[in-house]
Amino acid sequence: MRKWNRIFAMTMAAGCMVAQLPFSTSAYAEEASKESILVVGTSLDFQGLSVLTSVGGAGGKQWKEAVYPRLATREVTAGDAIPVLMESIEQQDGLIYRITIYDDIYDSDGNHITAEDVAFSFNYAKENGVSQTYNYVGMSVVDEYTVDLEMATDAIGVLDDTLAYVEIVDQEAFEEDGTNFATRSVGCGPYKITDFVDGSYYTLEKVENWWGDAHEMPEDLTPNVDKIVFKYIAEASQLAIALESGTVDMAIGLTGTETDRFLTEDGQALEGFSEAHYLSSLYQIMM
Repeated sequence: MRKWNRIFAMTMAAGCMVAQLPFSTSAYAEEASKESILVVGTSLDFQGLSVLTSVGGAGGKQWKEAVYPRLATREVTAGDAIPVLMESIEQQDGLIYRITIYDDIYDSDGNHITAEDVAFSFNYAKENGVSQTYNYVGMSVVDEYTVDLEMATDAIGVLDDTLAYVEIVDQEAFEEDGTNFATRSVGCGPYKITDFVDGSYYTLEKVENWWGDAHEMPEDLTPNVDKIVFKYIAEASQLAIALESGTVDMAIGLTGTETDRFLTEDGQALEGFSEAHYLSSLYQIMM
């Protein structure tokens, strides 16, 4: 296993964020020139691979945006939306927003993502009752790379939430699969899932020649780890032992009691470890 500064994350109270995107920071850019593998231990249930569904919860947030990026991502917790798939957004009349996406977006199977796919993803999520889709009315296609999103409210922060919530898929591949991609991943993100055993582990590998490399992406959406392996370790005590022994490089979901073993008396992380409570990505953890 590659030697990393070991990391742990603690889930504190309800509403506390956990790691969502398994990316390394630019501090590890040099490591990426070699085969780099990050092993993550997590006590959060994977809950399958399905997308455009309300199933998944915190466990799904560990990997979904790495595989299925949205039109935008959020800046840390409840921050402004930062463009990812979308190149621009402009308010039209009332609650209608015109969004233009990049014209060179491809998923891991080589499918070209267009406005039709974006509108399909938003409307499918809405029609199938995916949580938080009540904030918008629907989406329509303007041209090959432009859509109009009609919001249901102009409440502060709701547009940002919406842009960063819906996973984008290729319509034809999604409908042909018929299972919400429950057994394989076909996203347009910088990673794809190459191995998955429900309740045990899953492996993400970096997509070669990812389309996003040609654009300026948010730093926490810039991959420089070749492979990330998530291991499900339900018991917090076993998760802590795995981190302590170096079996995993990072732990998500330690209890307060188990976290104490990695802290000094004044609450600072022990040498060789880093710690964070509120996370939106591995970028925050590994700073």
